[in-house]
Amino acid sequence: MDFKKFTMVFISVAVISLVCGLIALSVIGVSVPAEENHLRKKQEAETEKETKKQTDEFVEKQINIEGDIRETLPTLNDGNEPQVTDLMHKMTHQKVVSDEKWGAIEMTPENIAKLKQHVLANNFKSKEFFLEILNRWETGNFDKADKDHNALWEAQGGTVGIAYDLMTEKQEKQFIERNFR
Repeated sequence: MDFKKFTMVFISVAVISLVCGLIALSVIGVSVPAEENHLRKKQEAETEKETKKQTDEFVEKQINIEGDIRETLPTLNDGNEPQVTDLMHKMTHQKVVSDEKWGAIEMTPENIAKLKQHVLANNFKSKEFFLEILNRWETGNFDKADKDHNALWEAQGGTVGIAYDLMTEKQEKQFIERNFR
């Protein structure tokens, strides 16, 4: 009798283990493809966004600027904070993707240094804000150029032309060649 009980328990445990294993496999089998599908869709969306950024029409729109285009800064006027905001805003145009851009000033180390020196020499209300941005740019960090653009644009009361991405290196090179060379 003990052997019969042992066999029954053994078979019961085996059947329960088999059922649990099948349930676990079916759950894993359903969740893995769903997760893979989500990752695939995310990659497709990123590829589509990158493809859109590469189209000729899109690139043309990003590098064709209307308004005042300068390689160097104009004469800086002491105490003229709106001028600094405008100049920094125009400098971001070679770095950002926007539906409209008006004016551009080349973002060179010389222009950045000259503007920084001017900000340091003046008692602007937005001095710390300007210096935070200029210090980043001075080190070659333009990762937040779209956010910098939008903050400067907003300070000017911007209503059209918000930046929604950063240009690719290729687009930036085309922008510089088209507008400053």
